[in-house]
Amino acid sequence: MKTYKWTHWAVGLIATAALGTSLVTAADHAGGATVTSIRERIHAKLVALGITGEQREKIRAVLREFEPTVAPLVKTCIQERRALRETIRATPVNEAAIRAQSAKVAAAEADLAVARARIVEKVRPILTAEQVQALRSLEEDAHARIDEGLARLARWIEGK
Repeated sequence: MKTYKWTHWAVGLIATAALGTSLVTAADHAGGATVTSIRERIHAKLVALGITGEQREKIRAVLREFEPTVAPLVKTCIQERRALRETIRATPVNEAAIRAQSAKVAAAEADLAVARARIVEKVRPILTAEQVQALRSLEEDAHARIDEGLARLARWIEGK
């Protein structure tokens, strides 16, 4: 039961990420309150897009359609990333093993990216032109925050 719920949420997260939400950025603000849980972040993004009840049901149907495909991809991606972390931590360093495991991670992420693109392809027609534009704006904002965070990290590493 717990595995099913975890997989269900993982599929939902991947699909939500495919819709352009930023679940890995700093906490968003909705109505002045700090959003803390993933469920609240998803809800805040849907509210920001003005998703109707009918649209939500259609989107859920698309997500249910892709769940059998996406769930194993998410699981594989997680497993390969964990294996990469372990390979990186191994002593002595084995460059060939790290490169081989990195290639497995890349392949798993590529498969997941294709699935996300297919989900988006089916979800976008459900949205209005205004919602698609708002979604693009949310994506751009999320990418800008991620880029800004990476730039801050780079400056910190450089000691600036």
